[in-house]
Amino acid sequence: MDLIESFIEQYEKEFDYYSEVSKLCGRECEIALKKAGIRAIVTSRAKQPDSLREKLTSRNKKNAYKSSTDMRNDIVDFAGVRIALYFPSARKEVDHIIRSNFILAEDPKEFPSSNSNNQSMVTYNKRFSGYHATHYRVLLKQNNNIVYDQRFYSAKIEIQVASVLMHAWSEVEHDLIYKPLSGNLSDDEHSILDELNGMVLSGEIALERLSSAIKRRVELDSKSFSNHFELASYLYENFAPARNNEPLMGNVELLFQFLRHIKFDKPSKINKYITKLKSGHEQIPIVNQVVDTILSEHNEFYSVYRTILADINAKTSKLNKYHTLNDIGDDFKQAFFSFIQTWNHLENNIRKELLDNVKHKNKVISPLMIQDYILDRDTGHDFISTYKKIRRLRNELVHGTASATIEDINDAEKFLSSLNDFLFKHTPFQNKI
Repeated sequence: MDLIESFIEQYEKEFDYYSEVSKLCGRECEIALKKAGIRAIVTSRAKQPDSLREKLTSRNKKNAYKSSTDMRNDIVDFAGVRIALYFPSARKEVDHIIRSNFILAEDPKEFPSSNSNNQSMVTYNKRFSGYHATHYRVLLKQNNNIVYDQRFYSAKIEIQVASVLMHAWSEVEHDLIYKPLSGNLSDDEHSILDELNGMVLSGEIALERLSSAIKRRVELDSKSFSNHFELASYLYENFAPARNNEPLMGNVELLFQFLRHIKFDKPSKINKYITKLKSGHEQIPIVNQVVDTILSEHNEFYSVYRTILADINAKTSKLNKYHTLNDIGDDFKQAFFSFIQTWNHLENNIRKELLDNVKHKNKVISPLMIQDYILDRDTGHDFISTYKKIRRLRNELVHGTASATIEDINDAEKFLSSLNDFLFKHTPFQNKI
């Protein structure tokens, strides 16, 4: 048995492993994209043994494999995921999602690249630039919410990101050029593929125009957002122009459900809450900022938000058999809501004082304005770092991104009570932490 056939025989034993890890990666991508309000088709697959044999045989002519290790290092897509985007402009946000949810095994590869010449087309001078996409090699990331079998964390997975049109064209081109049924393609056939590539690139421009038209229509429309995709487009349109870096969206599906429940699901209802956030410098998701600003003004919505968050987390867990949720228990809930009540009391006192100020009349008081108020009133007491730590604790607890002990929450509540007394009752400040 030659080296390639021996490798294929071993790979067939590993096929189920790569098939499963590609499904896990694809599922994570699908959930993250849906949360962010990005329209896409996600597919996953393990490389078929017959296809792998053809690829190794073709590459062996150039690489002259000497061992199975050479072949394993040369093939990057045993496990693969494809993200086909409806709107190409979403690639920047998808890049952030991939970097946040997976471990990059190496730098992403951008197409077209300067060294991506196709040797089979040297007799034809292409007019169009060909395949436009970004390929990532990633590893699954360990976290507290999703637990996989340890053997899956060592598998490298290729994620290909391109528009739906580009993926379709690349499939046709790949099968015709690399898997010809009747010899090499003629120049005329290459010319037709090149022409189709031009149509695809024009189609991507049309998709961008369609995306912009949807955003304009949503912004001018006085009706409620139809779905979280429209909400995501609206938020992106309002945040992206004002920031140097690509905005981090967060869980738009969660925000959409929250806005719908509190009847704030119209552009006219949320405009005042997002206007003051454009200049915010914190690297936290837009969704979290919008929610925090609404909750800062409407304390009565905390229970609604937490209920929706729990429901969405429960649904997400059903999509992933490896996903586990911890029951926080009644004692934890009591400590949490007592802490939030004290937090709200402090914020309401600050808001009232700010709204009494001429500079802040008729304005939305954002969480950042409340923080600045506290920091401006430091009179030598060493509570600033503690307050920032507790603010992070509050954000993580409210948005379900971290856990804490009941003792931690109780200590934080005592600190907030002491801070409130110090700021508004002029009693000596006592750091309870």
